[in-house]
Amino acid sequence: MRGRFFRGWYSWSCKEAKMHAITIQISANLRSHKLQSLLVFVTLLAAATLLTLALITFRTARGTYDRLFERTRGAHVWIYLDPRRVTVEQAAQSLADLSGVEATTGAIRSFSRPFYIGEGSTLGQELREWPDEAVTVARPLIVAGRVPEAGERDAIALDRNVAAFYNVDVGDTVDVMTPNGRHPLTVVGLQVNAIHCPFPSCQPARDYVAPGTLADLEALLAPTPDMETLAVGLRLGEQANVKAVLQAAEEALPSGAIYSWWDWKEVRRHCDESVILQTVLFTAFSIVAGLAAGLLIANVIGEAVRAQTRQLGLLKAVGSRGGNWSWSTWPSTWGWR
Repeated sequence: MRGRFFRGWYSWSCKEAKMHAITIQISANLRSHKLQSLLVFVTLLAAATLLTLALITFRTARGTYDRLFERTRGAHVWIYLDPRRVTVEQAAQSLADLSGVEATTGAIRSFSRPFYIGEGSTLGQELREWPDEAVTVARPLIVAGRVPEAGERDAIALDRNVAAFYNVDVGDTVDVMTPNGRHPLTVVGLQVNAIHCPFPSCQPARDYVAPGTLADLEALLAPTPDMETLAVGLRLGEQANVKAVLQAAEEALPSGAIYSWWDWKEVRRHCDESVILQTVLFTAFSIVAGLAAGLLIANVIGEAVRAQTRQLGLLKAVGSRGGNWSWSTWPSTWGWR
């Protein structure tokens, strides 16, 4: 019993001595290689940060569209119509009565116009009226400011991604081109919607003026037939099939009335693809940083091994026996006589 206790105590003492020696050696290496140690720490921190950002970006962005779609009660299918072949009333009634359609946005008139934002920056935008309270499908979501109110002819709710791209905020002014020159519109709100993927990946962006004012602006904008479109968003039931609904829509509308359409899954795919580049870049940088850290660590370890080899050589030169240890030499090893 006494022998087992002694051997256990001795084994514990040896482990403690080894750990103490390792700690001293690590501290000495850090003091003697301050620059390398700092570089390793900074590189590892950068690699971990970039990899974390890549994973967070990928995970967050993949669910962004789905969350926005549910919050705005987005349309599963958007159908674009030629206003020269079908009227607003005909389009709204024909598509609302289709089998499998749960609700619609109604027929939305849009005018494509050039906008001037900032110093000489111009881009094509779609101008629409803010939907009234009866419309519950695909309502834009205000993220800053307020909704344009009825009677405000010179107010606009600008797409949030357009505003961020051109550094525009609530209270700023954008200009819409008219036959008589630029017409200023004050940005009273910033909005997002689930109609398409974010600007500038998808263009044109959709902006909204006050309800009932598009007719007043129509004379000012003087749209040509190719600048005006009709859009209808359809929210389908759980069992509805997109292709079947589209086929029924073609049969219900005049020939050639539908010139374009897309569904929400296609928009979601474009939204996911828009963040792939950022994710790849973050991941690539994190891998490069990890490789650089590995090279630095290997260099530091190699230098430490070379230093230890020189120390062992010096110890052997002065007569150290290294691993030639026996029970007879154990007391002197600990300084006991």
